[in-house]
Amino acid sequence: MAKGGESFEAYRASLAGQPFMFPDAETFTHCVDLVRDGSDLIPCLGQLCRRIGFEFFSLLIGDVGACDQTSDEKVVESNYPEQWRSYYREKQYILIDPVAFYAQRSTEPFFWGRDEDIRNLNPDRRQLMNESREIGIAHGISVPTHGPGGELTVLSMISGEGLNSSIQLAKRNRNLLWMIAPMVHASAVNQYRPRRPEAELMLTDTQRKCLRWTLHGKTSWEISRILSLSKATVDYHLQRAMRKLEAVSKVQAANEAFRKGLL
Repeated sequence: MAKGGESFEAYRASLAGQPFMFPDAETFTHCVDLVRDGSDLIPCLGQLCRRIGFEFFSLLIGDVGACDQTSDEKVVESNYPEQWRSYYREKQYILIDPVAFYAQRSTEPFFWGRDEDIRNLNPDRRQLMNESREIGIAHGISVPTHGPGGELTVLSMISGEGLNSSIQLAKRNRNLLWMIAPMVHASAVNQYRPRRPEAELMLTDTQRKCLRWTLHGKTSWEISRILSLSKATVDYHLQRAMRKLEAVSKVQAANEAFRKGLL
């Protein structure tokens, strides 16, 4: 992955020509129910992990760039063995973790753990991956989600099976995890990132107008016609409002502003 994520490219190529497979309704509904509330996210992810056939999960919460420097603002939660979690923290492996490194530069799910990927890593990263293999953390699929303010979460599911079985398990659950990831992201950011002072949530008059019309279902182009602004200007104000409200979409920002009484 240090050379650009060959495993992801191979994984994506293997999906070429295959229909986009949605998860069955029962599994999807169950998984949404697990992560939607977010009041106890980590146990819920443990249930989700077991439900869809994986052995381990991990969740990185931080900012883009946080994995390249020492920072107290990044968190890694998982159901890995406690001995490995302690060792990972002690060695500060988050600073060289190739999965975290590649996730910062990706917007799509990617598979990791093939022998050729590990051979292409630098010595420190190769050592990390080889050590994790020894305790069964060998192959996984990771789904990065990027927030409007630079927030990053990386949801990973790890199989204890062999390579071929792990690839098939990842393919089977790829779309489900991709659909669930934004809800996991919202819950994780809400739980683990410090809340902003209310003073920072002050919206400008134009931001409020754009959010108000968004709440009524108007598109950016329609809002631009209503307010006599360019579409680019409307998008700019909506992006600024999303940052202030720590929302991952303009619809979420509009609903959050309404809930807080800012409109």
